[in-house]
Amino acid sequence: MSNPSDRLTVLHVTAPAPFGGLERVVEALAAGHCQAGHAVHVAMVVDGSVQEHPLAQALRRSGVAVELLALPARAYRRERAATASGPRSSTHTATAPTWWMGPWRGAWGFPSSPRCTA
Repeated sequence: MSNPSDRLTVLHVTAPAPFGGLERVVEALAAGHCQAGHAVHVAMVVDGSVQEHPLAQALRRSGVAVELLALPARAYRRERAATASGPRSSTHTATAPTWWMGPWRGAWGFPSSPRCTA
């Protein structure tokens, strides 16, 4: 990246399956942004019994920061609270409910991509 002020801080929030289309899209987006010089983070909402995930391993190999959020199904408020802190330029949610972004993105002070499904 030629100008450090162009660097973005991006957060992807996903609840991945062991493999599939969503996982490949998030992997491609995150790895591509990381290779372009941006700071990229992926918050993965997983079942409490999951210790590691194939997507997390692939992302880490690409230099992407990954955090596994062990939360029960439909714990949307806890998910939102777990991902609310930290400065970001953009947030991409691939599996969050549609209400997740609307009321919160302005309160957090950063723009967000629309909800995207793979």
